[in-house]
Amino acid sequence: MTSSVTNSFNEVLLGLFKKDVDSAAVNYYVGLARSEVFSETEDYSSPYFQSQLRHSLQAVKTLASSSFVVPYTENIHQWNQNIIYDEYDNGVGTNYYVINSLNEVFICIETAKTIGFQTNDKRPSTVEPTSALAAAFGSNGTLAKTFRTTDQYKWRYLYKLSNLAIATFKSNAWLPVKKITDRAAQLPIPEEQIQRNVQDSAVAGQILSIAIDSAGSGYSTLSPPTITITGNGDSASFTCDIASNGQIARVRVDSNGNGVFAHGFGYDYATAVLSTGDGKLRPVIGPRAGVNADPVDTLKTRSLMLQVDFANDEFDTILAQNDFSQVCVMRNIKSYAGADFTGNTGLSVANLDVNNTGNQLTNDEVFKDGALTAVGKTMYHDTTTNKLYYYQDETTNFIPFTLADPNLTSVDNDYNLTFTAVNNPDIDKYSGEILYINNLGGEGLGTTTTNITRDPNQTEDIRIVIQLG
Repeated sequence: MTSSVTNSFNEVLLGLFKKDVDSAAVNYYVGLARSEVFSETEDYSSPYFQSQLRHSLQAVKTLASSSFVVPYTENIHQWNQNIIYDEYDNGVGTNYYVINSLNEVFICIETAKTIGFQTNDKRPSTVEPTSALAAAFGSNGTLAKTFRTTDQYKWRYLYKLSNLAIATFKSNAWLPVKKITDRAAQLPIPEEQIQRNVQDSAVAGQILSIAIDSAGSGYSTLSPPTITITGNGDSASFTCDIASNGQIARVRVDSNGNGVFAHGFGYDYATAVLSTGDGKLRPVIGPRAGVNADPVDTLKTRSLMLQVDFANDEFDTILAQNDFSQVCVMRNIKSYAGADFTGNTGLSVANLDVNNTGNQLTNDEVFKDGALTAVGKTMYHDTTTNKLYYYQDETTNFIPFTLADPNLTSVDNDYNLTFTAVNNPDIDKYSGEILYINNLGGEGLGTTTTNITRDPNQTEDIRIVIQLG
């Protein structure tokens, strides 16, 4: 027996996760870790592997923002001439939504077809859908209704991306999508004000189209069968066209001639029955609350993007002088003193106040105390402030450095230092939950990671996509 979770399940889980991320009562952080490349044969999600990340955790920064996203492929979802777009279907498919040159998002309600001998002769789109065309169609003045372009495609407007959404979440693989929950009058972003008005204009339970599950045979082009819609809604009306081979070639939503298409309203279920013949039709009912009510639902969203920037050294609050090969998401971490950590950034490596000998330990260089018992790896030796930032892992041991033996010896180089103080990090890197790990460049078990070189003059724009299903 096969089983599967539904898209509603994905939406519920992602919605709960996003609510938790956005909550002021819960703190989420993105961390950078592992200054050395590595190749693991262990399960990346295991507690042991998570502990390896914690050992080498460098710094964390509070998660900046999150957004639902849907897959984006330029030659599929960016509107272009001469591409065939599929109709929205409540079954399968992702080639039904597009973004135009104005960053406006639409779904295709009906694909243009040539009615000749073929039963499924789809034509490419040649007229770009825009909100201006949507508002002008049939002089209906609203963005929340189906409109037809002159190439005979039918579209429905959903929303327009703001400049903030584009800069923060749009990428060459993902398109941001959100439901506006605040009232339009309270929204400072014009695009979101308009979207909220469009959401409020949604009509629940519309039949968007009729899918042809079987084209049948023996029909006449002169007298096509009529379609009777039955269900718990009202006012949906469709007409079919017959190809010269006697099969159903197209089913069109009827129009009242004034720019309003008869999708009806209030349908939870419906059947489409032909007056004659053996063709089989299937009503495609849109989202229950309406196509425009919630773009997250309409676009069948099952992914959430998390975003944060690590800007330079964050005003000297984190290190930016060593590589990293892992990115993680952590929840509810503690300060080193044990309280909830609420800072914007946090350093997760300890440091020693060292004397200035003119020698500088290189990144990842190993050093020991005079008794050769405590061992550390250099994260960064700052010869300006005379601080030696370091970490310990299972290759070094976890014996702490103490002032009882203040002498340090470089393992790889012939010089010594002394230290006068041990300074704790900002956070307890062994606290909180690790919810996500990205091994950069590591495509799977046994694959070597790729280091990202940090520099005090560069910014890392990190976008993490949590995908279900």
